[in-house]
Amino acid sequence: MTSEGTTRTKRHHHPEAMQQQQHPPQLPTSTTTPTTTTTTTLSFLLLLSLLSLLSLSPSSPSPPPTLHPHLFPTHRLLLPAPSSLSSPPSPPSIAYLISGSANDSVRILRLLLAIFHPKNQYLLHLDRSAAQTDRDFLALIVHSMPIFKASQNVNVIGKPDFAYQKGSSPLSSVLHGASILLRVDPNWDWFINLSAADYPLVSQDGMIMLCYAYLDRVLLILLFPLTSSRWGSRKLKPIIVDPGLYLEEKNAMFYATQKRELPDAFQLFMGSPSAVLSRKFNKRIINHGLRYASFDEKKEPRHLKSEDFDLLIGSGAAFGSPFLPDDPVLDRIDQEILSRSFGKPVPGGWCLGELNNTCDVWGDANVLRPGLGARRLENFFVELLSNGTFGRISA
Repeated sequence: MTSEGTTRTKRHHHPEAMQQQQHPPQLPTSTTTPTTTTTTTLSFLLLLSLLSLLSLSPSSPSPPPTLHPHLFPTHRLLLPAPSSLSSPPSPPSIAYLISGSANDSVRILRLLLAIFHPKNQYLLHLDRSAAQTDRDFLALIVHSMPIFKASQNVNVIGKPDFAYQKGSSPLSSVLHGASILLRVDPNWDWFINLSAADYPLVSQDGMIMLCYAYLDRVLLILLFPLTSSRWGSRKLKPIIVDPGLYLEEKNAMFYATQKRELPDAFQLFMGSPSAVLSRKFNKRIINHGLRYASFDEKKEPRHLKSEDFDLLIGSGAAFGSPFLPDDPVLDRIDQEILSRSFGKPVPGGWCLGELNNTCDVWGDANVLRPGLGARRLENFFVELLSNGTFGRISA
């Protein structure tokens, strides 16, 4: 196996693809948790570049692959439909970029199974601090699991980026991941980037249905102004030199001796590097990231525990973050919210098997069966759209 390009199932024969073996290795046993920090001015500019990137379509998209007939059947009308009626649209799809660091391969696999749906696209990225064996592990699992092979929608980045959490390289990595997803398959409707420390609080059937119903032409991202606060000035004035943007080898990030002056002609904003982006994002914005997080007195997110479970449920959010690896609260989310068994995806309308093996038998991926989490998320959307946080922005 080489370390170049993007490893994927056989859905697309991309020139960067890596060859994979047939048998998955043993799971790694140690994990670490990436730190979560706010972005700088350059990070915000990179985010704007991401918005522009997602509005473009690739000039030469890959030919459509041959998909599994049970998951993606060809429907035929036995009776001609009246001319006044049109066939219902196919459910949309979400492109997920899942990023992690050293020893995060098992966490990424668990998150992948928790957010998996055959209609979505998934790109897995372990940065350069991770061992190549972790990257190989993900590639082999993707190649060996039957549902991943049948859906042909999970890919692994073989040539990773550096990601210094306090610098701008994490957002540069997101730009890179979004461009790969556009080349692999441009036929998706939303882009969501997650870290290995995130976890869903709603099934993908519910997420897909509600994104289609409520979030067309919408960008969701958590932003807040900084120039009016001392804390914001301390974050913006230092100049960070991020070697992850321009060096092939790992080098220490450092601060320049100079300080930048804050602009007075416009206002700067800061926020989470995570976002939910529609391909038609340029019409409206919701100032929320659809994530539940709890912060300490230093305004840093603290790890969510079992005692936060009721708050997670009550928030109505789509994701919670950050979680420690294999924390018991994740098992409770799997059992009580997602109905997910160990090592298996979350059951959806495409799962036709019997109890405890629901997703071993596949049906039409266009059939959606949202659970109770979808009702909570719907109430969350209704509140967001009605309390003044939803407004127009200029494109």
